[in-house]
Amino acid sequence: MISQIVMIIALISIWLSLAWGLVILFSAVHFWFKHSDFRVNTDPLPYYPKVTIVVPAHNEDVVIAQTAKAILDMNYPHDRVELLLFADNCSDRTYEECLAVKALPEYAGRETISASMMQMPCLKRMLFISL
Repeated sequence: MISQIVMIIALISIWLSLAWGLVILFSAVHFWFKHSDFRVNTDPLPYYPKVTIVVPAHNEDVVIAQTAKAILDMNYPHDRVELLLFADNCSDRTYEECLAVKALPEYAGRETISASMMQMPCLKRMLFISL
């Protein structure tokens, strides 16, 4: 009987300490948000550096189209981004999926170059997209 009462008291004290910890955490976060002077400058940059994104892919036909679309739809100037998609000795339709994304009408105005990488022993094909 005494051990059950002690166990109940221990469980109640554990739950109360967890609840008190959450109250303190949420209060601290609320205080921080309310009194924070940190402001993010969202003005456009005067100059955007050129960025190259390299995506190696091996038998990725299920997800390579979504990956390429996500990169192509980035909020970054199209003339300052290079996308290199490497299809490395794939036995599925990875390269064809890359070409299908490249042929979509929303990416038609962008300069795109596709090349076969047969001369490189480790890379079967490469798709080069200059946004």
